[in-house]
Amino acid sequence: MAAFDELKTQLQKFGYTKFEDNNAKTEIKVFVAKSSRPSEFADTLEKLKPYGAFHNADIGGFLGRIEFNDKSSFHGLRIIFKPDSSAELKADEHESLSAYFTAAKFNNPKTDYSLDDLKKVSVESSYTIDFLFNKATKVWIKSSILHAEKLHRHFRGQTFVMHQRSKSKFIKNLYGKAKELLAAAGKPRMSLDKWNPGDMWMVHSSYENHNFNQYETIQELNTFLTEAYKDKKVIGVSLKQAVKTAKMEVKAYKPGFWQKEVTLDGVSYGKQSFTASSDSFILFNGGAGVAFRAFKTGQDVNAEITGRFAAGGKASLNVVEDILKDCVGRNFEATPRSRDIKTAISRNQTKFIKDFYRKARKVPTTGVANISEDTFVKEVISKRSKMIPFLVSKSQAFNVVSQFEKAKKDDVECALSKLISYAGSETELSSVYVKVYTR
Repeated sequence: MAAFDELKTQLQKFGYTKFEDNNAKTEIKVFVAKSSRPSEFADTLEKLKPYGAFHNADIGGFLGRIEFNDKSSFHGLRIIFKPDSSAELKADEHESLSAYFTAAKFNNPKTDYSLDDLKKVSVESSYTIDFLFNKATKVWIKSSILHAEKLHRHFRGQTFVMHQRSKSKFIKNLYGKAKELLAAAGKPRMSLDKWNPGDMWMVHSSYENHNFNQYETIQELNTFLTEAYKDKKVIGVSLKQAVKTAKMEVKAYKPGFWQKEVTLDGVSYGKQSFTASSDSFILFNGGAGVAFRAFKTGQDVNAEITGRFAAGGKASLNVVEDILKDCVGRNFEATPRSRDIKTAISRNQTKFIKDFYRKARKVPTTGVANISEDTFVKEVISKRSKMIPFLVSKSQAFNVVSQFEKAKKDDVECALSKLISYAGSETELSSVYVKVYTR
């Protein structure tokens, strides 16, 4: 019993607070945020190795468990890490946590990020530092420190107020004006995150009440943000979880930043076969690509950038079609939406599948011409409960990719360049921001 209590005390010294013990007092379950379980497990194992700890990977779930050799005072005891959903920080919460840590660093470059230091700063957020500090796991604390250190290294010497989007008049006014000006520029469907994905804004006090109504075009607003960034007065920050190190990139800043060098390699309607997966691909630049698929059941397909441009993110079907119109022209077949596809399937399932087969068979690169109609129908129907999601995603992905395939190479490369730029929040209409992340 004494050894069990001693081990539990040791874990508390490591910063853990939520436990569950078995009746025999031989096993301690440590509850941490699901996203941080692997790193927390590895860190704790390393710290306990001087006590004879080792990793038993054969039992204790996918992570295994920590046990102790027969020479250890903790021999016979074991530790298991379990997910604690209540410990997961929501996006606004971990962004706010980083804002407090960054504010503390700018307020006191020698800060130790203690709660006392964090309480000395004010952040425009819906969340108090007490709430965030008590909820955050070590992983998010570490990430926030890395964010703060990196941002201070680049922008030290300036005084900022940190704004997080959950409660900031500055951000509300800025993005409200951007939405208005994007609509006036003919881009009402452009996501504001693609204009600027700033999760946190570092704002000099002289700009906190800035009048954004003076700008009449999105270009004017973007020019203001570029000049304010140069002066280190207004800086939008996109925050990604940092693990061991943090990198920083300035995005949507240099002239022509939206122009991406793209060379088309071809298309693929499935890595194994047409019916084996619900996606289709456009391939470019010797290993990069755009994957088209529905990421959630019932939704339309999205375009996701893969390979070297993977950090670029996604673009909706609406955006994809807008880009096709810009680069290929209006002479293209619009892609039926998911609700219309599901309605057509419900009316006559077999007819829909056979019509889809005939359509796909006409495109040589699908490989569908190599199988019979009966085989195609059987392969689709065999998916059972996954059949309708498959048909929605695959038929949409096929329709989009086949539109690209039959277009001129230059037009396709134009569209791909615009897709990459949009997904990475670096369109012609995007504004400057910095991205802090771990590669």
